[in-house]
Amino acid sequence: MSSVAQKEVTDTTQAKPVKPAAKDFGVKIIPLSKISDVSINVRFANNLDIATMKDELAAKGRVTDAITLWLPAENVAKQLSVKPGEYVVIRGNRRTIASKEILSEPDQWSAALVDSLQKIPAIVHDNLTLTEAEEMVLDHNSMKRIAKSEIVQSVFRRYLGNKAEMDIILEMHRIIGEDLVGKADKVKELEKIHDPKKRRDFARKWLHTFVGNYLIRACKLGPFIREQVLFHFKQGDGLLEDNEIVHFKGNTSAIQALSTAKTEDDKDGSWESGVTGITVNGEGIKVTGGGNATKQAVIDLINSHKNGKKTKKDDETRPLSKKELEDRKDSFQSVTVVNALRMALGYEVPNLADEDVKAYRRATVENVLREYADKIKVAPEVVALLKQVIDSNVNVTKIVETCRELSK
Repeated sequence: MSSVAQKEVTDTTQAKPVKPAAKDFGVKIIPLSKISDVSINVRFANNLDIATMKDELAAKGRVTDAITLWLPAENVAKQLSVKPGEYVVIRGNRRTIASKEILSEPDQWSAALVDSLQKIPAIVHDNLTLTEAEEMVLDHNSMKRIAKSEIVQSVFRRYLGNKAEMDIILEMHRIIGEDLVGKADKVKELEKIHDPKKRRDFARKWLHTFVGNYLIRACKLGPFIREQVLFHFKQGDGLLEDNEIVHFKGNTSAIQALSTAKTEDDKDGSWESGVTGITVNGEGIKVTGGGNATKQAVIDLINSHKNGKKTKKDDETRPLSKKELEDRKDSFQSVTVVNALRMALGYEVPNLADEDVKAYRRATVENVLREYADKIKVAPEVVALLKQVIDSNVNVTKIVETCRELSK
């Protein structure tokens, strides 16, 4: 799919809660050919896992869960290069891409499957702004969790599209708070505040350091710095491409060091523009853009990373404080992990040893299934189920639904 991430599309409409008109609800059957290849999806191509989705569709014989589509207004469709009358996917990109790929290779699939995918069930919204559609992309219970690097990329996209910091924070507070900052309790606290000013003040006090002083400041330091922050997160997610090079660890310490250097450059007038890139040759490292102090700071970060040294206090590896553990303990889904953290904090936790045995058993079973899933001679739908079980990115609810389908 073509990606809107590569276009800096702006939407000047004021953000407001997504409350589609009642007429938007209800499942319709939409021709696959009417769904645009233009995407507002935040996922990277190497995190879509289309092969698994194609296997799931083949096992079921059709798209069973309705996707969510948006019919953009004419002026927005023109901005996005969407053809008149075509729909844009809000939820269900993987199902849509997999369906289109199956239709493009009909000889490899059953005629019944190919026929069933000509039209797929969808819930259609036609009264959304671009901002509201983008909010819905992030705010949903996906079968495949959105990676941290994809959330960071979404923040960058919004900022480069001229969104103000507080608009970004208010639009994305839930996913940033839960998945990047790891404080689900703070999200709940924020969402209980109904007074707009108090809500805004609370959100800014909580998330300004991470969004404004870290991610947006990385953007202001130039495209090369922004890219290194993104690569830092992609590396942590296991989504780094072969041609994407991490020259230094783009954590908060690095951005703080570079910001301090830029302040020096502003004072002496040597700041040219944002850092756009580096050149490495026999003479050393040459930095393009920035100022005198910033250039040296970039070189120092690269050399420290190459030599395996830490920059100042490495906030990625320091031990968490008791307060930080307390804040994060309830953000995990695994009972075993939550109880382990509770024990570390001094709470009495009965039967943790039994939970540990169960967790070890599950991990062992998953490893065996991972090794033999493709070799087991059973029905294709059972193989698809086994692959779901061993895929940590597949939502548990999805596995339960598959089991129910197979038991009918």
